[in-house]
Amino acid sequence: MFLREYTETKLARLHREATIERQTRLNNQRSKDERALAVRLPWLRVLRKYF
Repeated sequence: MFLREYTETKLARLHREATIERQTRLNNQRSKDERALAVRLPWLRVLRKYF
C-alpha cells in the first residue's frame, strides 16, 4: 500500500517536472525566435518599402 502511494507520488512529481521543463524549453525557444524576428523585422520593412 505504502509502496504504491510512494511510486504514484514519485511518478506524478517526475511528470510535473518534465512538463515544467518542456514548457520552459518551449518558452526559451519562443523568446529566441522573437528576438531573431525583432532583429530582422526592421530590415524587412526597409526592403518592402524600396522593392
